Order: sequence, then structure tokens, then C-alpha cells
Amino acid sequence: MKKNLPTTRQSTEVILSRANTLMDMAKKILFKQFVDESWMERLWRWADNNGIDSSTLPGDSKGLINLTELGLSGNQLTELPKEIGNLLNLTLLSIGNNQLTELPKEIGNLVNLTVLDLGGNQLTELPKEIGNLVNLTELNLDFNQLTGLPKEIGILVNLTLLGIDNNQLTELPKEATSLVNLTVLDLGGNQLTELPKEIGNLVNLTELYLGRNRFTELPKEITSLVNLTRLGLHNNQLTELPKEIGNLINLTKLEIDENQLTELPKDIGNLINISLLHLKGNQLTELPKEIGNLLNLTWVSLGGNKLTELPKEIERLVNLTLLGIDNNQLTELPKEITNLVNLTTLALGGNKFTELPKEITNLVNLTELYLDNNLLQTLTIKQQAWFANIETKYI
Repeated sequence: MKKNLPTTRQSTEVILSRANTLMDMAKKILFKQFVDESWMERLWRWADNNGIDSSTLPGDSKGLINLTELGLSGNQLTELPKEIGNLLNLTLLSIGNNQLTELPKEIGNLVNLTVLDLGGNQLTELPKEIGNLVNLTELNLDFNQLTGLPKEIGILVNLTLLGIDNNQLTELPKEATSLVNLTVLDLGGNQLTELPKEIGNLVNLTELYLGRNRFTELPKEITSLVNLTRLGLHNNQLTELPKEIGNLINLTKLEIDENQLTELPKDIGNLINISLLHLKGNQLTELPKEIGNLLNLTWVSLGGNKLTELPKEIERLVNLTLLGIDNNQLTELPKEITNLVNLTTLALGGNKFTELPKEITNLVNLTELYLDNNLLQTLTIKQQAWFANIETKYI
């Protein structure tokens, strides 16, 4: 039996109901502001006790009521007073890099906030009243100890940036996938093993960071996020990439280093706009020839894999400035690599090279060359002269 989904009318009624509630709440607080000023005294006393001067928190009632931006970062604060919720005109509140373990529910009164920075604290949870902040466009929760997010997070539909890096999340509530205006979502450094399938709703995302989690496979729904320009998947436990990765044709940066990939799908050759590709620290034994389609690549790191050879199609990557193929199992360097005349950095260390192709001297723009831990016996006279002109080198 199909579940009845909420209609547009029902959704509108919910939004209007919340708006009316917020208006009533604001009226009560405004009334309190003009009738009872004791909250100001308490707020000033708190500020004095924490070394916050009048240049940050105005010492007059008019300045306090009209305050629009409040920066309290790096003050070693251990608590935030509930009176903070009376500063109704705030549009920006920055309280990052303190020692807060909780937030007062009154923070939900600050309905005009567009930017809220809570990063670098010790928060373990957020009050459900966070859902009242419907005008937020940026919410930074990085470097806390959050184990979950309240379902009310899904009400903040104006968010364009949500940072939850370096917390202790084990799951992302599906309500978060209602944030369809997000362009940047950072979930790195958590304990996530999966994402809700509704993640595919976030079609406006341009940057998605999932590194340093516990993913063993990439949710296929991510491959429908065709506006992504940057995707971070490093330091997970991925063993393969879906062929649909090739749908992400707007990607310019793809970071999949430090996983357990044994091969790449040939569809990776569809990512023709990519300029940076990080694949170091996997278990790749070969590269698909379609890698040669990625003509915009400028940076490729393949160190710490199990490559025994490189495809000749690598010669087409003429825009490369850095190529890292160190710590693999390569026994010879294909002469085609010497067509990459824009290379400035070439890392070849930790392989089994006994010689270099004579054409290596074509790489006249090299400033860094790493040849250490190979089996090289000698260089030709021409190679020796070329080698002598390289600024940084290890052999």
C-alpha cells in the first residue's frame, strides 16, 4: 500500500503555521525588551565575567537591541546565557572555538540569523529549537562532538552551506535531505557507513565531502548529483566505484585516496572537466585506457598502489603539472610519458626502474624529480646534464 505523501497545500499550511508561531514569539520578546530590561543587566554581567568588552557587546540598551552581528569566537566560553535569545536583530552570530557543551533553547528566538558559526566547541546535541532559524543560509558545526542531528534540521530550507566535519555522527537523518538549496555539504570526519537514499534530492550541491568516514561503497544516489564540482571520498573503505560515477561530468576535483580500490570503471573517462584526481593509497593494479580522455587534468596522484604498468594513453594528458606514481611496482617508464612537457613535479620513487627512457630529457619544465628507492644503475650523459638542472631531486 502506498503511503499518502503530504500535498503542496499541506506543506504550505505547515510553513504558515510555523511562521505565525515565530511571529507570536517575536512579539512576546519585543514586549519583554521594552517592559523588562533586567535581561540586559544579566547579559552585561555575563559579558563582564567573560572578558567581553563593549566594542563586542554594546553597553547601552539601544545598541544592544539593534545589534546585528555578534562575534564571540575564541573566548573560552563554557556557557551561553539564555538572554542571548533577546537579540532579535542579529543576522550573524559567531561563537566558534569556545568550550560550549550545550546551547540554550532560546537560541531559537534569533529568527533573523542568516549565519551561525558553532564550530570548534564540545556540543553533543542541538536543541530542537534550531529549526526556528528559518533564515539561516550558513551553519557551521565543524569540530564538535555531535552524535546526531535533530529532525528539525530539515526545516532550514534556506541553507546553502552546512558544515558538520569532525563530529561523531553515525547517520544522517533523512530530514536533512530536504535542504534542497544546499550547495556545500561537509560530512567528513564522522563515523558514517551509509547515507539516506534521499541524498539524491540535493541537486544543487556543488561540493560534497565524505572523507574520513567508514563507507564501504558509494551510495549510487550520489551519482545523480550532476552539479557536483568537488567530491571528497578519501580515507574510507571503498572497494569499488559504480560505473555511474561517469555521470558527474561537472567534477573538477575527485579525491578517493586511502581506500581499497582495486580497479577504476572505464566510465571515469567521462569526467572530462576534472583537473585534480587523487587516487594514492589504494590497491590499483592497472588504469583504464579511458584515463587518456581526461585532457584537463593538471594533478594526478597514484602513489602507493600496485600498478605494474601505465597505459600509453597517458601521453594525452598534456596539461599535467604533477604526476605521482611513486611506491608502485613499475619496472619501466613508458616513453609516452615524455610527451608531458608541462610537468613540473614527477614522483617515481619506490618502484623497480633500472633505467629511464632517453626521451626523459624532453621534460624541460621539471623542478622536482623523485627517483629514490629504485634500481637505477646509471644515467646517460645527456640525462645527467638534464638532471643537474632540476632544482629539487632525490635519487
